[in-house]
Amino acid sequence: MQSVDILYNEHRVIEKALNLLEKINQKLHNDENVDIQKIEGLLDFFINFADGCHHLKEENSLFPILERKGISGPTFVMTTEHQEGKKLILKMKELLPNIKENREDFLEASNEYVELLKQHIWKEDNVLFNMAKNVLSTDEDITITNEFKKLQCNSKHDYYHNLIEKMEI
Repeated sequence: MQSVDILYNEHRVIEKALNLLEKINQKLHNDENVDIQKIEGLLDFFINFADGCHHLKEENSLFPILERKGISGPTFVMTTEHQEGKKLILKMKELLPNIKENREDFLEASNEYVELLKQHIWKEDNVLFNMAKNVLSTDEDITITNEFKKLQCNSKHDYYHNLIEKMEI
């Protein structure tokens, strides 16, 4: 299943970004200095790669076909979690300019986001993607994969993969 493999591999990059955010959260918790530009870079990644690319692929290409195959409960849960994640990212972005004064609120939103996405990724990797592998035909998989390629976000892949790979906290 090429389409599911693409999404699965993107999850690995998102998990690396979540691990970086956890390191920042630990520094904030210990009242250590953090590099605001690195936090901005991570938020940019979550907004433009995780939400603007990865979740877009799922919601616009994979989920509709799964729903036509009767798998609507899990896709509804995943879409709801995407929306919850977006709210948390926006809250972090809002709090970031005054992070010293908003440290506790930022930490709360950030930790909640990390936990939400880690659980979300586990559900997709271990439940939803297995369902997809069982119900999608080869032709449907090819259609989904081709739709992924048509999305403009593919041009951002290298940039965001490199950003996360090179970022040290």
